[in-house]
Amino acid sequence: MKRTQLKPMYGVLLLMLLMIFLVAFTGSYFFYFMLLTIFMAAVFMFILVQSNRRKIFQFLNFSTHEMVAGEELTLDITSSNNSIFPVSHAKISCKIYNDNQKMTLPTENIFFNPFQIINIQESFVINTRGIFSGAVLMTEVQDPLKLFKRTITMKRPLELIVYPKIHELSYFYMPITGYLGTHKIVKSGQEDYSSLKKVRPYIHGDSMKRIHWKLSSKRNEFFVKEYDATSSIKMNMFVNAFVEDYSKDKERLKEDAAIEVTASIAKYALNHNIETSLQYQSSQYVNIESRDMSSFPVLLKDLVTFNPQGDSAFSEVISQASKRFDYGSFIIAVTPQIDQGLVNVLMGLTRRAFKISLVLIHGDQESENHLNLLTAHGVKVYSIMPEDSIKAKLEVF
Repeated sequence: MKRTQLKPMYGVLLLMLLMIFLVAFTGSYFFYFMLLTIFMAAVFMFILVQSNRRKIFQFLNFSTHEMVAGEELTLDITSSNNSIFPVSHAKISCKIYNDNQKMTLPTENIFFNPFQIINIQESFVINTRGIFSGAVLMTEVQDPLKLFKRTITMKRPLELIVYPKIHELSYFYMPITGYLGTHKIVKSGQEDYSSLKKVRPYIHGDSMKRIHWKLSSKRNEFFVKEYDATSSIKMNMFVNAFVEDYSKDKERLKEDAAIEVTASIAKYALNHNIETSLQYQSSQYVNIESRDMSSFPVLLKDLVTFNPQGDSAFSEVISQASKRFDYGSFIIAVTPQIDQGLVNVLMGLTRRAFKISLVLIHGDQESENHLNLLTAHGVKVYSIMPEDSIKAKLEVF
């Protein structure tokens, strides 16, 4: 049975009521004196804590404004007691927050001497990605008898960016890279504009954008430029942002793992000069195009603020977007949930010769039949559980 502890202030009030009763019952001057003493002590404690509250000043500083989830953040707090009275009980705590989340940092209990300055340095690990926009530093002071409590609050703007953890992949299966330089391409969806193949006379129907103006002006007839075709088809990445698929993810473990997977694969692709498209449907449709590592910071910053609030099922998002893709495109789908609708869409894409990789984050046993069916149709399936190494799982094929 849980015992309820009586608060000191309630104890004092009960004691004063007892003294009043004894005074009325006995008329003894001793109980008058005890009542007055208790009352004066309570008044003094109130004045003391009010004075402490007005005379404490505090400052807050962070060691960095950019970090990666899982790294340590150092917090520097400076508090000064400018009162002639000591502070017997003080408790310092700090919170950092943004629109979607709040983190309470470790609490420090201290004793303040008069005119004392205390410097506190705390290091702790932040495992949650996000952009934290504000900080609140709170010092709670109490009198020696703990009758009264006052809180000094300092708010300050903050821009602390916590990036998702990136797993440096040594290898990730990319079907589009297996044909580079080994097969002649009959039809390609794009050309390599850095590699001029030849210049030929203009033929009716050629695009005016291809005209070689310098040569045409010398020859007094139109010539056009032709470029080498390339087999570096775009890698299209889809991240599930359907709100219902994260309804049980209260601690955001699936969400953070999905973002870590996405960032790691994207960095690997861009390091190998594979054009990457990141797409998801949250409160609005997002499509980030990246050609090389110079654009990776933009993609990464968007993943920092990823918030699954979409109202469209993941299968619908992929189905609609894939209608714009060329025959035989390569897509990667990252999701914490798989259902029959998604299975049907992916199987339909395999019939259009799509190369598909599916990354399932912390799936359940009910997903096993769906995964076996997709694997039988040529889909590369990565199933990542909480205890698994993301790097090892992504390098498996």
